Amino acid sequence: MKLLLSAIILLTISFKTNNKCFEQAPVIYKDSLATRFFQREVGCIAGDGGFSIPLSNGKILWLMGDSHINDYDTITKTIPCLFQVRNTALLQSMGDWNNKHTVTLTGTDK
Repeated sequence: MKLLLSAIILLTISFKTNNKCFEQAPVIYKDSLATRFFQREVGCIAGDGGFSIPLSNGKILWLMGDSHINDYDTITKTIPCLFQVRNTALLQSMGDWNNKHTVTLTGTDK
């Protein structure tokens, strides 16, 4: 019992002194610039599982899983329920948040 209590005390002290990530609460906010960047009517207009990868040529590659490509209905302002593309990517110039300057990359059936 003494050994267990000693281990708990040591872990508690170690956690409090060594784990700096819990000393300050993270700042969370809605990034309106990034939100507008992904609001599109052409190209990749929606996707899930997005990841960004900075490239050595000054570009950023955004990888998406299931995606909607060119199926935004401007009249109803909706998209179909089901994705029609399984994978897609966006190529963005670093620091350029104008979505019209972004290239949508999709695979081919060949």
